[in-house]
Amino acid sequence: MTLFAKLLKHYIDSSGYTIYQLAKRSGVNRTSIQKALSEDRLPVLESIKELEKYLNLTPEERRQFWAAYEMAFYGEAVFYQRQSVRQLITSLSQSFYENQFRPSPMVSEPMPVSFHSRKLYHSPYEFCQVFRYILENEAKKQENSALSPVLISFSQTPPPFIFDNFASFLSGRHSSRIRIQQIIHFIKNPGNSGKRLII
Repeated sequence: MTLFAKLLKHYIDSSGYTIYQLAKRSGVNRTSIQKALSEDRLPVLESIKELEKYLNLTPEERRQFWAAYEMAFYGEAVFYQRQSVRQLITSLSQSFYENQFRPSPMVSEPMPVSFHSRKLYHSPYEFCQVFRYILENEAKKQENSALSPVLISFSQTPPPFIFDNFASFLSGRHSSRIRIQQIIHFIKNPGNSGKRLII
C-alpha cells in the first residue's frame, strides 16, 4: 500500500465521515475515492483539493498529505529529485535574505525601485535594468572593502539577456570588483510528459 493510500485512509477514518458522506460533501465521485484507497487510480488534483477541505488536517498533516500525493503522482525517484531542488533553492534564498540587502540609490540615473519588499518583474528588459542597477550598487559599496560583492538571483529571464548584461557590465569600470562564481540555469525536464513543474 502506498503512503498516499495509507494516509488517505487514515485521514478519512479520523475525519468522522464515511466514504459516502465525504463524496457527497466534497462532490468527488465515490468510486474515485475507493479506487484511490485501493491504489487502482490516483485522483486528479482538483478532486484531492476538494477532499482535503473536509479532512480537518493540521498544517503538518496537510504537508505530509500533499507530499505523499506528489510522490504517488511523480514516482519516488522524481519526488526526491524535486525535494533536493527545493532544498537547494530554499537554502540559497535564505542566505540572501539573511544578509538584509538594502542597496542605496547610488547610480546617477534615478530608479523607482524599492528593495524593502519583494516584487515580481515580468519583462526581461525590466529585469535586466534592475539587475544592472543592483550590480552597480554592489560594486560601489565594496570599493573600499576587502569583501567581494555577493549576489544571488533567480529569474526566468532567457540566458542571453543575463549573459549580455554581465558582458556589458564586466567591460566597465567595476570589472575588477565583480567575479561570477556560478550560473545555474534550471529548465523543465523534456521527458516530464508536459507535467507542470512545482518548485
